[in-house]
Amino acid sequence: MQNSKMRIFTALLTLWVVVALTGCGGSTPAPVKKKAPTPQWALNGITPNDTLTTMYGFGQGKNREDAIKIALNDMISRVGINVESSYNSYEKVENSYATSKITTNIKADISKTKVNNYKVAKSFRISYNEFAVVVASDKKKFVSGLKADVAARKASIQEQQKALKNEDTITKYNRKKALAKEAASLLSAVLMISELDKSYNKESDLAFIQRVKRDFIAQEQALKFAVSGDKSSREFVSKLKNYLAQKGFNVVNKQKNSLKIEIKTETNIVKGSIPIAVLKVQISIFDKHQRVGGNTIILKERYTNMQSVFKNAAIHFEQDIHEQGINEVAGINLDIDTND
Repeated sequence: MQNSKMRIFTALLTLWVVVALTGCGGSTPAPVKKKAPTPQWALNGITPNDTLTTMYGFGQGKNREDAIKIALNDMISRVGINVESSYNSYEKVENSYATSKITTNIKADISKTKVNNYKVAKSFRISYNEFAVVVASDKKKFVSGLKADVAARKASIQEQQKALKNEDTITKYNRKKALAKEAASLLSAVLMISELDKSYNKESDLAFIQRVKRDFIAQEQALKFAVSGDKSSREFVSKLKNYLAQKGFNVVNKQKNSLKIEIKTETNIVKGSIPIAVLKVQISIFDKHQRVGGNTIILKERYTNMQSVFKNAAIHFEQDIHEQGINEVAGINLDIDTND
């Protein structure tokens, strides 16, 4: 019996030794995988030179998607630098084009260009939150897309011009001003195409941009305001004329072929411990016989005498125009740039 227990104990001890030895052998740690060194292109932002068929861009970001966006911006900005350089040496269609403002607008428009046809040529994860990529785009397809976009926008502008034939003067002015800006925004795309495709003849597109611009200038010169009013409205007439003239609009005395702004004022004195003059100023705007705007505003002034009432009311009328805008005060829909 004792021998039997001894044999069982010996067997268990042997089994424990075998398991222990086997376990120690299995716990040997796996070799640590070495991190690949950061390649020079990712470390130093090295981008391949553009070729006749391919454009490249480099970007670093906190993730792969951000790095791609930055790389696409880099691709476009490098095209923009070349466009700016060639634009500054290129014979302008008009002298007014040779301005820093135009160059600034071109650079801004180019930066907004979207690249849909691209592939990620290289990608490397530098650290947990830092990626580097190089993107490549087919130059021919990119230029083809730009050409299609320019053609579509030109066609849209032409259709909108035709639709203005029977519109009133203010509508024509507003729309032609917007169309001139739209046409001017084509310049960046036209110059990009010319930079990337040396066989492209940009002259017809540049001429189109200038035609739309000249069409607006002609409409702007045709927009004339004739402001008149009754005896009680003379101060308001003067303030409105000055405002329009300061904004660069033609203010005329003759009413033929001009927008007529008529002002009539009614005055009521409200008696009390402090008398108050209530002025009802009625503004009407006509294009030929068609009413195209107008408004009625109420001004209240402390009454001492009528001369001071009209003088103070005119000052407050002018303040309202500058603070609220002529569209709000006069009831007109006129496109006036805030920096005009």
